[in-house]
Amino acid sequence: MLGPVILAGFGFGTAMVPMTIAATANMPAHQSGLASGLINTSRQLGGSIGLAAMTTVAAAAAHPAMAAKLATGYDRAFLISAAVLVAGIALAALVPLRASPPAGAVTRGTTSD
Repeated sequence: MLGPVILAGFGFGTAMVPMTIAATANMPAHQSGLASGLINTSRQLGGSIGLAAMTTVAAAAAHPAMAAKLATGYDRAFLISAAVLVAGIALAALVPLRASPPAGAVTRGTTSD
């Protein structure tokens, strides 16, 4: 268990900060709190809904009296979650690395006269 937990911790640590930066970059100052709140809410709801969906998949593939089938159900749930991960990576690759700031946004080092 230690290896996967370390790997997950590393993955979460390297993914969360860039996701937050990408979501809040180039936001007008008066909307930055809204963007931050939306990304945090989506993280919480996504984890809850994802766990509920994967547990449902695992339980649906298994008969309650057969423990071996439960392992098959969890295997199927992990495969589906891996597919969702790959789809997320593909979508993240579409996010532009440098977007121009929206009209009226104040960026560092600039002043509006």
